[in-house]
Parts: sequence; C-alpha cells; structure tokens
Amino acid sequence: MLPEWVREIRQYQYVPLSVVLLGVLFIHPYLDDTPVQSNLADFLLFTLIAAIPAMAVFALVEDRRKLLVGIVLGVPATLSIVLQELAEGIFPLWVTQVAPLAFYVYATAVICYHVVTERRVRADTLLGAVCGYLMLGYTWAVAYAVLIDSSPQAFREGSGYADAGDVFYFSFVTLTTLGYGDIVPL
Repeated sequence: MLPEWVREIRQYQYVPLSVVLLGVLFIHPYLDDTPVQSNLADFLLFTLIAAIPAMAVFALVEDRRKLLVGIVLGVPATLSIVLQELAEGIFPLWVTQVAPLAFYVYATAVICYHVVTERRVRADTLLGAVCGYLMLGYTWAVAYAVLIDSSPQAFREGSGYADAGDVFYFSFVTLTTLGYGDIVPL
C-alpha cells in the first residue's frame, strides 16, 4: 500500500518532466543564433537540461526500487551535465555523457513500461506517453553525441561534418520520421 502523499503526487508525476522536456524542445532551436543575451539563453537551456534527471526521478516516485535506482543513476547524470558545462573541454565529451546516457536509457524504459502497463488511462498516463517519446529523442541525442565524440566523421552535414550540437536536431528529425537528409550518418 502506497502512502497517501505518494498517491497524491502520483496523479501528477509526469507534469514536471513534461514541462522541462517541452521547454528544452521548444527553446533549443531559438538559442542557436541569439547574439543578444546569449549568456542568459545558455544558462536557461543548461538549467533545463540539468533538471531533466531530477524531474525524471520525480516521475519514478511510485516504486521504491525504481526510485532508488533512478536516484543512484540520476545524481551522477546531473553532476556529469553540470561538469560538462562548467569544465568544458577538460574531459572528453563521452566521459561526461556516459552517466546521462545510462540514466536516460533507464528512465525511458521505466516510463514507457509504466505507460504500457497502466490499467487505467488518465491524463497523466497520456502525459507519460509524451514524456517517454521525448525521452527517446533525448536518449538518442546523447548516444549520437557520444558517437560523434569518438568518431567525428560519423555524421555528414552538407559539405562538412555534423557536431555534437546537431545531434539533438538529428535525433528528433529521425524520431518523427521526417528524415530531411541534411544530416546523414556515415
């Protein structure tokens, strides 16, 4: 039997995660070429990205084991994201992306499993499905970033090679099956 406070939180377990995921998804494209207030824009994007693991852990609140594993994976993931931003260039990108990748894979699997096995479809279950879908995009973006760091010629963009910043776009274009062809894996 779940405590009363857990049952109350469970009704809205995906709201904070969806706000953060949608925030990054909608804000990210507008921050690429913003010379004005770029520090503020970068800080906002960094804050939202760093909040993803915490909000995903909040979404795992219903099961103690899943919550514990989420915390054990989520804390290093958040620290890695912060380290990547604050100590940029000191560590290879893949070092700071392994923990977030492991966490994103775990959280995505747990969220998708919860949505699929839910007996009653509520508004929060539908929001969980949206979060699972978006988490797939973020998971693949991190996986592609690790791939690009280990092999910089892994993706071609126009006449050059794609960089780690392009993988977010590539991940969601691929996930939505649009496949524009402007970034191509080699």
